[in-house]
Amino acid sequence: MAEGFKRKEEKELIKRFEQQLKEGSGLYFALEDYERIVDIYLELGKFNKALQATEAGIAQYPYSIELMLDKCQVLTNLEEYEEALELLDYARNMHPGDAEIYMMQANILSMSGQFEQAIEVYEEA
Repeated sequence: MAEGFKRKEEKELIKRFEQQLKEGSGLYFALEDYERIVDIYLELGKFNKALQATEAGIAQYPYSIELMLDKCQVLTNLEEYEEALELLDYARNMHPGDAEIYMMQANILSMSGQFEQAIEVYEEA
């Protein structure tokens, strides 16, 4: 029963998000809702929609490291490695001690064939 309720709740959240996008009305969601929206779109393989959700979320919560990391994940899925790495550099400046940023940065460097740089970042972490 709980799974059915969760799915219904997720469908309503996505419906509300897409309706507000369509209408061009101001998007306002809680940070956790943006994270759920992104996760749902990632699960469905709808990476461009996930990117829209991360961008809307970051516009509302510009210092959210969670949304920045979500956006990096989406960009990686879209093979936009350079943009993801630029965002991670920005995130590292804001949160220099966050190991998750370093790990994601090293993973993306490795995926893009920049192995020596990836090793350096792993060592920094």
